[in-house]
Amino acid sequence: MKTLLVMPNYGYSGPYMISLGIMYLSSYLKQQGFDVAGLNLNHYGPGKLSETLRAGNFDVVATGGLFPQYANYRAIIETVRRESPKSVIVLGGAIASADAEFALDSLRPDYLILGEAELPMAAFLLALAAGEGMDSVPGLAYLKDGRMVRTAPPVSVGELDTLPWPDYDAFEFERYLNEFHPSFDQTSWSKYPQRRIAPVISGRGCAAKCTFCFRLTTAYRWRTIDNVITEIKHLKSRYGINEVALWDDLFSTTKARLMEFCGKVQPLDLVWSCQLRLPVVDEEVLRAMKGAGCNWISYGLESASPRVLHSMRKGLLVPKMEQALLLTQKAGLTIQGNFIFGDPAETWETAEETLSFYRKHRFDFSNSVSLGAIIPYPGTRLYQDLKEQGKIGDLRRFYETGMHESGRYLNMTQMPEADFQRLVTKILPAEVKKGRVFGRVAASKELGPDLYSIAYVCPLCRQRSDGVRLAVSARDAIGSFRIACPNCLQRVYVPKLGLLGPQRLVRFAFQALMVDFWDWLKTKPVYTRVRYNPRLEAFWDRHKAALAERHLRDPNTPALNDLPFFQAVKFRARFVLELVASLVSGK
Repeated sequence: MKTLLVMPNYGYSGPYMISLGIMYLSSYLKQQGFDVAGLNLNHYGPGKLSETLRAGNFDVVATGGLFPQYANYRAIIETVRRESPKSVIVLGGAIASADAEFALDSLRPDYLILGEAELPMAAFLLALAAGEGMDSVPGLAYLKDGRMVRTAPPVSVGELDTLPWPDYDAFEFERYLNEFHPSFDQTSWSKYPQRRIAPVISGRGCAAKCTFCFRLTTAYRWRTIDNVITEIKHLKSRYGINEVALWDDLFSTTKARLMEFCGKVQPLDLVWSCQLRLPVVDEEVLRAMKGAGCNWISYGLESASPRVLHSMRKGLLVPKMEQALLLTQKAGLTIQGNFIFGDPAETWETAEETLSFYRKHRFDFSNSVSLGAIIPYPGTRLYQDLKEQGKIGDLRRFYETGMHESGRYLNMTQMPEADFQRLVTKILPAEVKKGRVFGRVAASKELGPDLYSIAYVCPLCRQRSDGVRLAVSARDAIGSFRIACPNCLQRVYVPKLGLLGPQRLVRFAFQALMVDFWDWLKTKPVYTRVRYNPRLEAFWDRHKAALAERHLRDPNTPALNDLPFFQAVKFRARFVLELVASLVSGK
């Protein structure tokens, strides 16, 4: 039995965030003696999957992950059906577990793996090899006579220390670090000029029960700190990593675990980051984290309204939030967080409470906190409520865009529709722009294509920083760059003016106008009617396929996602002209 595990292409030709879930599954299956190969589509052109399938003769092909990659899973499944029709197709991860019935109906895999994949996938492969029925395999869903069959609940791994580390080599982790990792990201500070950041998961699940989050399991479990440190040492010696990103949804619920990790990671001389709940931090913990190499902490903020926090089941008090954030800033650690608007309890008054908190701390940490609308991710309580009420509408479009079929954010509040849309599309972006704190560019030097070295003065600590490298892509339509000050580690904005020169500045400003226009157009009903017209979609798919074929024949021909801004505009303009010609000719 030969199995191929496919990591989807996340839609970027350059930097992306590699997935650990499918890498854990690969290493576990190999440990159990299965014949498994991995394929990371982020490193190849669009024809790589077809080429691999034709050469491999795989019995099983499996993929999966989060719901925003819905269109990529569909493309993978369609390719497998075409190139390797005898292969059994398996879909796992949140896309499978959150709404199994929709995943089966719309994507049509042969089987879904529900929950954590290691134990169910191993049992499935054993049953398939033995020619046995699947009814006795826990954690599966599949269609039988047109109806969904769901087997016994999935079984999760009890002791996480018993799991082998992720299968780094099968998914080209070395190449990821060398070519595809966002090593010039300056929204967090590092003492290493060439950043080699390895993601590590030290636990699974989350102790919180927030209404807007989906988890594959309700159990919150963690590995021992010694086990985590041993893996980090392996990553350092094998791949030369110098930073660690702890990707746990919640790194720790106890001060003792945090302090133990700090004591054992400090001798490794690494930079690291993590996600925490605010109640676990105090001045002593933050001081220890800073001394052990921590550079930033991501907090689950969500709202500064007590009523909304209660509705979200956050279990968080606003005074504690404020205290912890100020202590984090005082400790010299970068803060990452989000305020999200649109909970069912949201009103103009609760939104104003959060915005007032945001404005109050403009010079403390508002540069590090984003404002946006809540997306009711599949599988969450919010999603289930909306689906039962029939408010989502076209589920496929929702999976592809995260929005209602009208092109608008889903309104779960009691606010009038026009007021809610104005809040999330007009007021929040305006507040972000007004709240930006800008540094002053003192000098800049172009090091190469889209790469600069700058000197600037931080408006918060008043210190000048020299030799800060900044990646500036001509495809980015933004008016400033957010970076972490190397001295105080707080995030500030650097304007393009004085950095790019007048010619590039005009070009970037034009791109910004184009993007703003496109975002406005997508909120209009006419966009939805045109975008999802079946004939238009088929024509667009053929147009993209033609570019993909040219890219395969000549690697110097860029793929769609590699096109510079103006070439991408030209490509789409040519599509419109060809579409008009086709309609006129009646073909």
